[in-house]
Amino acid sequence: MTESILVVTPGEALKTKIIHDSAAGGRRFGNRGLIGATAVVVREEGVRALWSGLVPMLCKQGTNSAVRFTTFSMMQEKVINRWPRLEGNIGCTWILGALSGVITVYGPSPVSDSTFADGNRYASMPFDNAKTKLQSFDARYTGMMDYAAQTIRSDGLRAFWKGTSPRLVRLTVSG
Repeated sequence: MTESILVVTPGEALKTKIIHDSAAGGRRFGNRGLIGATAVVVREEGVRALWSGLVPMLCKQGTNSAVRFTTFSMMQEKVINRWPRLEGNIGCTWILGALSGVITVYGPSPVSDSTFADGNRYASMPFDNAKTKLQSFDARYTGMMDYAAQTIRSDGLRAFWKGTSPRLVRLTVSG
């Protein structure tokens, strides 16, 4: 939670605003860099804008950590029991970390919807998408629940999992 509050949320808020500005022609931030972009956001939107999307960020980070660490630990225990000589092996650790990243994106979640053909429920993508939408400079949502309600009405449940594949690549490598 501390990491999300102090570092991740403000960093993601700035990153998202800069990306959206760039896609719209790049007039708001230009080439100001981190400090300049931060000053623009604080001046135009207030300091609270740096923590827009905090609730979904906390949910996403919590889900990521819970799924990743639990999965890694369980897989590591099974591998060590089966092949004791792999204990402490860097290659084994790397592979299990990558696999736990895959499961973090594509693993089970409490969401249940029979319209998903493969039956999979993706663990933290809805929170990641909510966070990104709430952090954009043209955000039209008042919070995570407002985002969820508007998204279900306009785009359906599948919209919560847009962008899953690029995130999968990142979490696999970072795992």
